Amino acid sequence: MEFLTEEGLEKLVEEEAMKAKQIGVQYIKNPLGFRGHLRGVGNTAYKVAKKVLENNSSINESLVNPEICKVAGYMHDFEKISYGDIWHDAIGAYMILTKGEERGLVSGESEQEKKEARIRIARCISSDYALSWELGDNFPTTALYPLSKGLEEQIKYLQRNLSFTSKDLSIGEMTFPTSIEQQIALYADMFDLGGKTISVEERLNEIIERYGELAQTAPADEAHYLRTIVEITSDISFQERIFNVCKNVRKLAGLE
Repeated sequence: MEFLTEEGLEKLVEEEAMKAKQIGVQYIKNPLGFRGHLRGVGNTAYKVAKKVLENNSSINESLVNPEICKVAGYMHDFEKISYGDIWHDAIGAYMILTKGEERGLVSGESEQEKKEARIRIARCISSDYALSWELGDNFPTTALYPLSKGLEEQIKYLQRNLSFTSKDLSIGEMTFPTSIEQQIALYADMFDLGGKTISVEERLNEIIERYGELAQTAPADEAHYLRTIVEITSDISFQERIFNVCKNVRKLAGLE
């Protein structure tokens, strides 16, 4: 099975940026830093996944596939190009399932194997904790931001199609990083800023500071989103969950 390469990512970003320009949107304010972040998260996820395999004889690629972790890292913020920040992770996971084939994220092997690979990639993108807060325990009535009927259907589609059984996933099951692959993807995102490696504490503080500053001049709907992310990221229980995931990944990878 073959997976999206760094060169393939660059091509996808170029094409999506062109589409965004044609429809008159420019959500990415720092294109160079954005591309560096996608590459950095994907490449870090790949390296960490390899270390996890090397360090644990009981873990194989059926549980942790470095290529799946890499592609999840490459694509985790991709939909911000055309859709902006709000709900980008839910939209991203949906697009992996519905557009992953034409985007060439996974190729070769049987259709079933490619489908399963895309599900694993999408699950890495939907499970970043913040989305669970944004959707709430009683989705859709507890959603923190306005939710179009189309997006509501997309999230229900994810609950149904990210499941490996006949039972739909709960919001918690869809958004909590319980698998090692999901945790590696989150870990890689927390350690990268524009392609540069930083600490988790620095990353969380950077999000709080950057989003707080942007909220001061953003339109009302966007400002509400930005302030909500600041509130979520500042929450001690949220930070503890992030720290615990990162600690577990570092232990598995032999980095502690």
